[in-house]
Amino acid sequence: MSVPQLLQASLNPTTRLAAEKKLDELSKQPGFLSHLLSLPLNKSNASEVRTAASIYFKNTVKRRWSPDEEDFPIGDADKDAVRAALVSAMLSLSKSDADKSDRLARPQLAESLAIIAGEDYPDRWPTLIDQLTSSLSETDFNVNVGVLEAAHAVCTPWKSQVRSDKLFATINSVVGVLGAPLLGMFRHATGILLGGGAAGLGKEQHGVLAQTVHLLLCLYADLVDQDIPPVFEDSVPEFFGVSGGDDGLFLKILAWNPEALKGDPEEPTPTPVHNAHQTIFEIAELFVLKYNELFESRMPAFVQAVWEVVGSMGAEVREDGVFAQSVRFLSVTVKSGLHTQLFSQESTLQGLFTRIVLPSVPLREHEIEQFEDDPLEYIRRDLGSGSAASAGSGAVEVTGRRGAATDLLRALMGVGLEAQVTAMVNQAVEALVGKYKAGEGGEDAWKNKDTGVYLLSAVAARGSTVQHGVTSTNIHVNVVQFFLDHVAGDLQAPAGSIHPILQVDAIRFVHMFRNQFTKEQLLPVLRLLVTHLSSRDYVCSAYAAIAIERILFIKTGGKLVFDLPGFAQADIHDFANDTLSALFAKIESGGSPQKIAENDYSMKCVMRVIITARQTLTPNFLTVLTKLVNILGAISQNPSNPNFNQYTFESVSALMRFVCASNPQLVEQFEGQLFGPFTIIIQQDVDQFIPYVFQILAQMLEIHTNSVPPAYSSLIGVLFTPAVWQQRGNVPALVRLVKAFITKDPNSVDVRTVLAVVQQRLIPSRVNDVYGFELLEVLVANLSVEALRPLFNGILVTVMTRLQANKTPAFSYGFMHFACATMAVRTEGMGPDFFIGAVESVQAGLWPQILTHVLLPEVSRTQLRDQKLVSVGLTRLLVHSQHSVQAPAANTWPRVLEAILGLYTSPAALAKSSTESATGDDAVTAIDYEEAGAGYQAGYSRLAASESDKTDLAAYVQDPRQFLIEQLTAALQDSSKPIRQLLAQAAPEKLNQLTTAGLRI
Repeated sequence: MSVPQLLQASLNPTTRLAAEKKLDELSKQPGFLSHLLSLPLNKSNASEVRTAASIYFKNTVKRRWSPDEEDFPIGDADKDAVRAALVSAMLSLSKSDADKSDRLARPQLAESLAIIAGEDYPDRWPTLIDQLTSSLSETDFNVNVGVLEAAHAVCTPWKSQVRSDKLFATINSVVGVLGAPLLGMFRHATGILLGGGAAGLGKEQHGVLAQTVHLLLCLYADLVDQDIPPVFEDSVPEFFGVSGGDDGLFLKILAWNPEALKGDPEEPTPTPVHNAHQTIFEIAELFVLKYNELFESRMPAFVQAVWEVVGSMGAEVREDGVFAQSVRFLSVTVKSGLHTQLFSQESTLQGLFTRIVLPSVPLREHEIEQFEDDPLEYIRRDLGSGSAASAGSGAVEVTGRRGAATDLLRALMGVGLEAQVTAMVNQAVEALVGKYKAGEGGEDAWKNKDTGVYLLSAVAARGSTVQHGVTSTNIHVNVVQFFLDHVAGDLQAPAGSIHPILQVDAIRFVHMFRNQFTKEQLLPVLRLLVTHLSSRDYVCSAYAAIAIERILFIKTGGKLVFDLPGFAQADIHDFANDTLSALFAKIESGGSPQKIAENDYSMKCVMRVIITARQTLTPNFLTVLTKLVNILGAISQNPSNPNFNQYTFESVSALMRFVCASNPQLVEQFEGQLFGPFTIIIQQDVDQFIPYVFQILAQMLEIHTNSVPPAYSSLIGVLFTPAVWQQRGNVPALVRLVKAFITKDPNSVDVRTVLAVVQQRLIPSRVNDVYGFELLEVLVANLSVEALRPLFNGILVTVMTRLQANKTPAFSYGFMHFACATMAVRTEGMGPDFFIGAVESVQAGLWPQILTHVLLPEVSRTQLRDQKLVSVGLTRLLVHSQHSVQAPAANTWPRVLEAILGLYTSPAALAKSSTESATGDDAVTAIDYEEAGAGYQAGYSRLAASESDKTDLAAYVQDPRQFLIEQLTAALQDSSKPIRQLLAQAAPEKLNQLTTAGLRI
């Protein structure tokens, strides 16, 4: 099949996997990328093929363009060819005769260009900006749009980068080439649009020119974000205006909204005019934050512009972005504290509340329709809308009108206006609830209460996080009393007796303010929430799952509330089975794999209930496991929701962990249920699931109390096929499973095969080297010296080769840890001199160099969890090695001692009491996928519940500091070693540490 045919086949679910595998093979051939780039340009190709080609091109660039890519990086010749062709290819899709396929492909190529520029500009692609600038056209604004899209894609990543001289040099070089043409084009385009020239434009030309202005504004924002270049600073009066003089181009654009560009009010996509207005308010926000001295005099004029822009708005969805950003500009201005006097005036406060906040809070018709027709999107937006989102520092970025209004209220409260704002809100809430009770509005009376509850929630929350909900409340609001008076009844109301949105409001209120409830209040609330899991209303059911999951994660003093003495596991057991039954019924009702997996909130709640209920589920665990396995079988047919997948496997793993903790024999029942679907997943190469499968297989193998069962031995052939190691996401899970085999029975695998993986794939890799050291350490811990000795030289040659060719901090640390592990292990014949002898066998005299220049510098970076192993390993080096007390190695002996003592005076050691990590089941119950970086990740997804406590290779030592003193004391009695003389060479303050700790020298 040709590449176009393969792209076509990749769009069909039945042929997708085979086509993608063939495309992946072809992508590694020279010239493939250039051929792929030519496909979107060929109009004889089908539209979907052209689009698919542009997307595949972008994804290939994203995966393999980086010079750090280890698996099949794109060659230099291919890169040169792409750089030479990409700009012209993108612009050929931008011409005035471009069709729909051109417009779909162009953004993909622009994003590809941005990725390449991020790696190569300016060092390896110095002509890029010149190429773009020289492509600007005086007559074809379509081409200009393509150029500006590309330039914006290249420049916008700089906004989030850390300030550095190199970054500023890059920005300045771009401004030097692009700055003047950009400003000139801006003046030219706005001159036409704001003057009389727009009358002669056709509708399409008019729209393209407006889009040009929007992109020019985006580039302006990109280039002034880190610092304001002189060419832009000089033009501030022209763009922002002068007090008492010209309004400036930005305010003129904000006042510009020609009839010809208004389009269809029902169309949700913003017009170019809306986009331009939104970007101007983004620029104004930036100037408040960074360049207030240039903007301060114009702030009142821009605040007035907000009044005018918002005042002229309707309820259209397409205006939401402008509304949110304009009000965000107000919020940032308020938070800056520079204009508190203006905003604290009673008339200003009333105006903000009545003209901006109050009109933006009621639900609009399209939102009510979304509640019914697209419930998951409604939930997503509602969770980020402000009252349900975070308050205070660390807040998520708000979306929509409600969120922007909430942020403005909280900004005003944050500058000392809490009492005034709360009084206004309380008055409005009282009136709204009164209208609801009076039935004002007929069938729509519920909207009054919905608005009131939302407003009260918005001002009641002072400090909040997504993870923990509201952590502090407004002293002027009694949250629990409001709940009892106005919300609890809706939570208890039978289904259908009130509008479902009011029931969702009640659940959301509990979700938000869960930390403000006592145990006595929470338990009956939880039981009510369980009944809502079975609601016919999708949002109500899903929100109940969200609320239950977060309530079960409430923490006090760093401990989960449901793990504290006040809560018994029986409190959970009483309703755990009912909760799981309702959740499983709701999940399974989806029918198709996609519908089953779409609502990850429900599966996340399943996971949390299992983790919280722990062993109390044992009597009924087979029922729960069967449900999970059935769901797993369904979603493995067509994986579609990575988060749902993660929670499903985490649920299986957690159930196994707690059920088998007291009765390991029950693992056989898990194997009976799981081996079948796992075999299918491996045979069908369901790549999203394979890392999970390997982790759970490792977990089950580790639970077995005897040797490796025959069913696992049959996996050995699969584990060591090259293809399975080529998938980067598989590597950590594969290593975990191989470690389980070796730990359970070192003879269950061929050690030379394991070492081949370590030496050929893991140690040479900057990405996977840490896993190579993990495997080496488990070999050292479980094999005899006789088995290791003939292999160790080859291991160290591989390590030394990598050290010489491509040393990184992570690799050096991994090597240090491996060296200390080898020296700490007490296997007969193992120890410091075994390791030193192996190093010396690579090259005579190498050990002192490795110790001095590689290992000891890494000791100071020792992580808290590794301190014991490193300390014990180095202590054994001091007292159990003949080599270390003889010249020339003896010269480093005092430095080794000082490095050990440094471990106990490092900031990490001093902070140990406050940063001790949770272990065992406590670590599992603390799993939280709201935390940054947790949950599903594209490369590898760790199953926290599957992990056992890390093997302690120095378990024979309780206190490593005391071990050091005891070992040195014993060594001082050994006249064959010059320990006393070597101690005398240590720094006096280090000797004082030893004598204070009890060493008698």
